[in-house]
Amino acid sequence: MKIVFIGSGNVATVLGKLFHHNALQIIQVVGRSKDNTERLASQLNCEAVLSVENITQGGDLYIIAIPDDSVTMVAEHLKLPGKLVVHTAGTLPLNTIQNISDKTGVIWPLQSLRKEIEKVPEIPFVIDGCNNEVIDGLNKFLANVSDKIIHLKDDERVKLHLSAVLVSNFTNHLYALAQQYCSENNLPYQFLNPLITETAERLNLYDAKQVQTGPSVRGDDSTIKTHLKLLQNDESLTELYKQFDKSIRTINR
Repeated sequence: MKIVFIGSGNVATVLGKLFHHNALQIIQVVGRSKDNTERLASQLNCEAVLSVENITQGGDLYIIAIPDDSVTMVAEHLKLPGKLVVHTAGTLPLNTIQNISDKTGVIWPLQSLRKEIEKVPEIPFVIDGCNNEVIDGLNKFLANVSDKIIHLKDDERVKLHLSAVLVSNFTNHLYALAQQYCSENNLPYQFLNPLITETAERLNLYDAKQVQTGPSVRGDDSTIKTHLKLLQNDESLTELYKQFDKSIRTINR
């Protein structure tokens, strides 16, 4: 299968590396940034072009890996009749790209992807397609690079995307807040890293609720009062602490 990437950012770069490493044939990268597009094409040993007007018609699978708000615009100008075309967004409906081709699908990599990472992480894929033939084809194709593939419709995929934001984006924000707090108080944030790792690794073995720890689940009001006193000059962090305390107590009743 001959693959064309439309996009040269984080998703295109990481998926491109993953596919290339597994000997899948990538023939072209299409992007707006000359430097990024040529750099990625060089890494993938394929052609670089800077406009969808120059996209090859010789591909079998066209992967639109660009920011969500740009997909609709590309879909208005790109026509690839008879070609398999997919987007990689967690929240965009499948029909966003229906005018490009009569064979459309979704391959959403459920992972936080950054193009500067050296080692490609494990990537589960969520797929969908305009018919069973497309879904089966995407399943077989992605089996080359992942053993975690699931078919979800638009409404299911967007709910899983919301869950991904909770466990990744929101959690990372808490790390940033803790790092800032430690910096302001001359404390070694790096000493928290083993705790972060251990907490995450437990989730491979247990349900999250089952391994919940801390003063809120214990009902340790004395410790909570001490923490809130320490935060009395930070209204935002105080409110966040109170909300988490209330939520943990509620779910663990």
